[in-house]
Amino acid sequence: MATLHHAWGFIASHWFDIFLAFLWAVIADLLSLRSRIFAFEHYVKNKRSERSAAKLQERITQLEKQRDSYTAYLHSDKALYLANFHTLFGVLLAIAIAAALNVLSEMQPAFGIRPAFPLGIFSLLFYFLAIVLAIQGITKASLDTREKISESIAKLELEIADLKEKLQAATLAAIARF
Repeated sequence: MATLHHAWGFIASHWFDIFLAFLWAVIADLLSLRSRIFAFEHYVKNKRSERSAAKLQERITQLEKQRDSYTAYLHSDKALYLANFHTLFGVLLAIAIAAALNVLSEMQPAFGIRPAFPLGIFSLLFYFLAIVLAIQGITKASLDTREKISESIAKLELEIADLKEKLQAATLAAIARF
């Protein structure tokens, strides 16, 4: 029991350190091409889409668009570079908006303006958006070889084929009910 008490004391006194370690672990996982978090996200999206044929078809269309963009990256480096520049400009825009909101939040008391809501907190949302876009850009930039792109396309093809089989089975089951 004393060991449990000491362990809980350590956790209680170092909660912020544990939180930062967890945050860095999540960020490190998101930066890898084979991210467990992204795999779980795909799994959840596929499971949620299985609830109806329309959602299943929508998910298949979404995956086909992603496959087509990866195919464009495979055929032309220019498409990958442009996609990365697009993401980079999104990150820069989000950071610029967040910085402008920070400046405005600091200027409000000087002019005697009482804010309706704290702009500093709103700027944190834009900083978070910048982080998400940067992680997305790094993930996209990790498709730097034809082998990695081909591997990603093959995974998408398998996922699409699996969802199409489930759609066909759901359609046949719906027809059999009538």
